Amino acid sequence: PIAMCRMRWSAGLELENQNLADSSASLPESGSEVQNLLNQMQQADIQYMEFRDDRFVAAVVVNEGQPVTLVYLARAVTPGTYQLAQPQVESMYAPQWRATGASEGLLIVTP
Repeated sequence: PIAMCRMRWSAGLELENQNLADSSASLPESGSEVQNLLNQMQQADIQYMEFRDDRFVAAVVVNEGQPVTLVYLARAVTPGTYQLAQPQVESMYAPQWRATGASEGLLIVTP
């Protein structure tokens, strides 16, 4: 089955679209911990991925008992204190499959 994963963003954050050549930051140039996460993400069967203004969206084939790792890069553009949204996962074809993750808490961006 395919699961739709959504992560919404607070107003002070913007996604860095890694599909654009002029992206100001690059995941492949990140440290070893991020590289390990990227390697895990490459193992996932991602059918669709989109970087929207207010959210990251991915459609992923899921198999019972197998975790899926998704990695995206966001940057702070406006100083302030923000409550990070909870990630959501659901399946259009199996409506009983629905989950909401835990919020990571507050993000404080200083000027």
